[in-house]
Amino acid sequence: MNKSRQSKWIQVGLAIVIVLGINFIISAKVSAAEKKEKKMVEYKLNSSFDDNLLLFKGKYVRVILSSGQSLSGYVKDVKEGLLHLEKLGGGRDYHDALVRVKDISAMDAKFRGFK
Repeated sequence: MNKSRQSKWIQVGLAIVIVLGINFIISAKVSAAEKKEKKMVEYKLNSSFDDNLLLFKGKYVRVILSSGQSLSGYVKDVKEGLLHLEKLGGGRDYHDALVRVKDISAMDAKFRGFK
């Protein structure tokens, strides 16, 4: 192999290494930024039940009604004393529920391990 051809292969190899290195650095910075953006979810004892439910908007929760029945699903919205749960658990992914907040006696939600 002559020197000019060998030099071109070295240049191509270096260019590939540089591009891959830059890609790795950028993806590491994006990943670190995403981790910083994650908010710690916790109950707010100084706030109303409605406000606590709103903290979990878009997240999966289970509410236990005064009757003892429980419903689980993703919080879509909370307005005017009503909770809109979507994609209900228990194999009812295509079902939603509208629940009066005053009929809820408890709720539980996953705090750790959000991805």
